[in-house]
Amino acid sequence: MKFISVFAFVFSAVSVSFAGADDSTSAVVDLTEQTIHKFINEHDAVLVKFYAPWCMHCQSLAPEYEKAAKQLKEEGSEVILAELNCDAAPAVAQEFGIEGYPTLKFFRKGSAREYSGTRQAEGIVSWCKSVMLPAVVHILSADDIDSDADVAFVATGYDSSDEIMKEYENLADVHRSDAKFYLLPTGDRAVYVLHKGHDRFYFSGTSASELTEFIQQESLPLFAEIGHSNYVRYFSSGKAISWFCSTQADYEKFRSTFATVARALRSSVLFAWLDVNKFTAAKEAFAIESYPAVAHQTPTGRYILLPEVYPFDDSDAVIRFYSDVEAGKVPRSIKSEDEPASNDGPVVTLVGKTLPSFVQNASKPILLMIHSPFCEHCKKFMPVFVSFGESMAADGRVIVALFNGDGNESALEHVQWTAYPTVLLLKPGSTDVIAYDGKRTLEDLTTFVEKHVADERHAEL
Repeated sequence: MKFISVFAFVFSAVSVSFAGADDSTSAVVDLTEQTIHKFINEHDAVLVKFYAPWCMHCQSLAPEYEKAAKQLKEEGSEVILAELNCDAAPAVAQEFGIEGYPTLKFFRKGSAREYSGTRQAEGIVSWCKSVMLPAVVHILSADDIDSDADVAFVATGYDSSDEIMKEYENLADVHRSDAKFYLLPTGDRAVYVLHKGHDRFYFSGTSASELTEFIQQESLPLFAEIGHSNYVRYFSSGKAISWFCSTQADYEKFRSTFATVARALRSSVLFAWLDVNKFTAAKEAFAIESYPAVAHQTPTGRYILLPEVYPFDDSDAVIRFYSDVEAGKVPRSIKSEDEPASNDGPVVTLVGKTLPSFVQNASKPILLMIHSPFCEHCKKFMPVFVSFGESMAADGRVIVALFNGDGNESALEHVQWTAYPTVLLLKPGSTDVIAYDGKRTLEDLTTFVEKHVADERHAEL
């Protein structure tokens, strides 16, 4: 199971609205295959939501999108919010490269760009307002910089003809919803970033490509709260993420330490504070037992930073934790249920902490069903799989086992899954895996095992 699913678990939507907007009073313009091209060409600024009626994310976005449309309309904004049902206009969806729902695109004088704001009404309105303003604000002194901005970039001493400045302006347009961008024409040539509450940090490169990397990296806060509005930006960065799970009081207490660590490890790790009073599933999601704690999530595993081992008020100690992770001195954290008190039946129940040793020590192949207690397909398949386990107990060819993928994680790279139920055939002493893709019947399971596992009983005759 990919580690990105942790984010989906923590930030899963808590409510979905299934009621559509009343078309007679809606401020959102309903576009069709016949009207969309004319509409976006006749209006200077249009934000279009490409959606499918059956998509739950679209249903969740609908009331926020309507609220934003009404506010912009009431304020007399030049930006018009519109929507297109892609189920009714598949050719248009293909034309605009729509690969998922909902997708929002902003059309300025007919030219399209991706929407990069949040999915709340306030964020949509803010993004629409900002995209209509110059991306770079020209100032006369550093006193004109917005002191309340979480992230602000400042270029000094450049004029518009400089290549670095041209790239700076392009990047400002791309990241206008992530940070404020300023140009102070006086002073030495320099570009620096200001993270709220921290000293300025200078760009040390000389090329446009280096500036791109600098702004992409620094456009995220140094160490701030992560939530529904910004979590996508964190996990789309491609970097490891350290989740500081705590109350606000502990965040404020250790903020200085972790900001220092975040600056030192900025090129490889992002730091984010998760308010455990808002996201109460943090313990379950990250397999931590108490707060405060840091769950360091990498693409290959999760490692828990505990204050009793690496004091949170000592930045050097915290940095040492990351060195120890790289050196293999910190054990990987695996979410696991308790081992069953009895496991003598025909179907073995494995958990996160028993899976590796059981697979390693198995003397015969294992047919493993990875399931979820909430999956309807799993519920229907379970009695069939258990019945198959009973038949295999007499046959002796394979070990039949169950693994709850919701309550456990796999420490084995070759035992992973993306859907429920997943059935895998594991061979002793090998990392090769054969995925079962047959029908969920006793007959097909039997045929699968007979095809891939030799009957040792006959081999001995």
